[in-house]
Amino acid sequence: MPFTLKQVAGNYAIDVCLDSKYNSIKGQTLLSINGISRKELVQKCALATTGFPEQRTATALRQFGYLYPWASKLKTTFLLKTNNGKSFNITGITLKEWDNYLAIKANKADCEERFSYTRHNDAGYINACSFDVKPKGKYSLDSIKHKIDGIFRQIKQDGVNKLVIDISHNEGGNSSVGDYLISYIYGKPYMDYQTNWKRSDEYLQLLKSWGIENPSYAAEPVGKVLRYPSEQVNPEIVPNTFSGKVIIVIGPATFSSALSFATLIRDNHIAKLIGQTPVNGHPNGFGEMYYTNLPHTQIFVRFGVKEHIRPAGKISDNNLRPDVALTESQMMDIDKLVRQNY
Repeated sequence: MPFTLKQVAGNYAIDVCLDSKYNSIKGQTLLSINGISRKELVQKCALATTGFPEQRTATALRQFGYLYPWASKLKTTFLLKTNNGKSFNITGITLKEWDNYLAIKANKADCEERFSYTRHNDAGYINACSFDVKPKGKYSLDSIKHKIDGIFRQIKQDGVNKLVIDISHNEGGNSSVGDYLISYIYGKPYMDYQTNWKRSDEYLQLLKSWGIENPSYAAEPVGKVLRYPSEQVNPEIVPNTFSGKVIIVIGPATFSSALSFATLIRDNHIAKLIGQTPVNGHPNGFGEMYYTNLPHTQIFVRFGVKEHIRPAGKISDNNLRPDVALTESQMMDIDKLVRQNY
């Protein structure tokens, strides 16, 4: 199936078309495909993914055409019916085309600049679209820190009194990037995550295979849960710190270290969050991924062995909700987003 879906007012609309000849159907609200209802197809696609229920549905929409063979019989032609009574006959694309599309998304090719800055009168807007770093080059941690230094130098020169930092499309990367960013907007000590980490020989061997030695972990008895309380973090000393009003924009795609960054902002009362609730992760979750192949089936499995608990602790609603909820159209109008008084 050559397209993805997105949720619009409780319905599913065609979003990204991987075959340009079908761009005309983009935005059409889907009713059924080959006589099968959209709801049934999305539910079956979600069963082929992992995560919490809402995460599975979100993935099923983003990868709808790719997951479609798990939801229905494999065909090369499809009859689409839409809510407005129209019908469309389309043909499928190859698996290779889908693999190429997913590879581009995974490599964050749509985030060429990790950080960019624009001025809007007396306010500034930073698009922090990724915290991803590479070992060397323009995306190394030092290079990204240098980029952030330059942005805040320009912010000081501009004399803006409000700063909007947008991580609504940020799927994470290196948490050090978020920590460095906090240093520019908050000068006081703040509380970090607490963790629980179960000692195992299997994970110790995995660490050693990466060339990592952890003597304190190795010295603990197998099976013991190592508890690390929340510790106070002192922000790094940086030039040109910002002392005005700061707003953080979160969205459905905010994930991993970007989600942790926003959680630290919320729990330490550093700035106000606006936007939409992330669907791809939760403030309290698991990291330190262990992976292996099951001994008999050789199925590859991967799971987290360290529990990360937000500074606020375990609360009943394990979601990061914005202080001010915005619609999708409100989040797309950057100029209005920056000028609005939240």
